[in-house]
Amino acid sequence: MYKLIDGEYVKDGGELLTVEYIEALLQNISLILHAERGKFYPDKDFGSRIREIKREPFEEYAAAYIRQALYGLDGVFVKSVKKNGNEITVSLTINNEDREVVLPFENDI
Repeated sequence: MYKLIDGEYVKDGGELLTVEYIEALLQNISLILHAERGKFYPDKDFGSRIREIKREPFEEYAAAYIRQALYGLDGVFVKSVKKNGNEITVSLTINNEDREVVLPFENDI
């Protein structure tokens, strides 16, 4: 898979950079969690409902919605979710490796 940053392919000279399996999976997880669930026509279950959260405890609701969004990904386990201003940090275990995905949002959520 090719490396993406902010939805853009990354080049080194004229060549597109590639990433390993887990890095590609992290890119896909970020994409899934940023997409609004129900808005992607080919798959109404694609995306997350994070932006719908209006109640406390935010992290618990976010963890539930993130688990729902990532349900079909084999080997992915959501360990914890932390909110800090307009960022959410998701701690994951992917095939027994601990990783994090940081989700920046333009507005406070």
